[in-house]
Amino acid sequence: MGIFAYITDFPHISIYGLIIGLGIIVAEILYKTVGTPLDGIITFGIPGLIILFYGLAILYRFLKKYPLPKGEIVNDKY
Repeated sequence: MGIFAYITDFPHISIYGLIIGLGIIVAEILYKTVGTPLDGIITFGIPGLIILFYGLAILYRFLKKYPLPKGEIVNDKY
């Protein structure tokens, strides 16, 4: 993911790859302390939610910056 982020000049992808890569290490550590179902939920659920909410925040900022004009709505039946 780091190489892809460098080629496409999109630094968020390298951060996502780092979060997921660290999740694998944390899953191995938590496997011995927490157990099998919770280690995966904690290590991949929490970063997944962080990435999801960050993506929703980016989408919200994009929609605020570039709203769809009222005259260009094709299906305006509702």
